[in-house]
Amino acid sequence: MSARLYVPVAVCDLPERVHGVVCQFYVCYSSGREASYSGRIGSVSCLFDALVDRLSSDSSISDVRVYLPSGRFLCECYRS
Repeated sequence: MSARLYVPVAVCDLPERVHGVVCQFYVCYSSGREASYSGRIGSVSCLFDALVDRLSSDSSISDVRVYLPSGRFLCECYRS
């Protein structure tokens, strides 16, 4: 099963800082359980690659949504 990444707004068009900020990661597991984690974004391109790689290799996760500190939605990675 492959993973897809959805980014609604180009990162360069966001009116706020993205690199180096602590974001909220909302993870929905295949079992239906949901959890929230915090993590710092060092590189957006590495974040996107890591999300796709993780969901492609870990069948226990169905999707991950990432929000900036302001609450702005950054991206979602989900199984397709």
